[in-house]
Amino acid sequence: MGNNDEIRKRMESYRSILLVINWIGAIALIIVGFVMVDSIGGLAAAIIVGAIILGIVGHFLINVALAIPFILLNNGDILESIKINNSSPVNSNVLSSDDWVCNKCNHTNRKTALFCNSCGEKK
Repeated sequence: MGNNDEIRKRMESYRSILLVINWIGAIALIIVGFVMVDSIGGLAAAIIVGAIILGIVGHFLINVALAIPFILLNNGDILESIKINNSSPVNSNVLSSDDWVCNKCNHTNRKTALFCNSCGEKK
């Protein structure tokens, strides 16, 4: 899990850099649009609106694009913790000493189960 923390830190810094570049580009386009307002008019207004849309949509897309790896990293952490514990937290609290082991597949079942939960063998 330690390696995932390093990856998360790097991705967070990449996200910050991308967002800064995105907003710098949008602001530069807005400035260009304001400079061109006197000479061109309609085109400058289009550049300003496009820059605002670029800033907002770019910000959204950067967050969505970087959310996917974060989700995958979190799922990897969950799977890794399950492997380390070698059992799921739900099953470890439910099993008791009265449970029975299937003769066919060696799966541990609750004492109230009539059939094996793994292979379906009768008790």
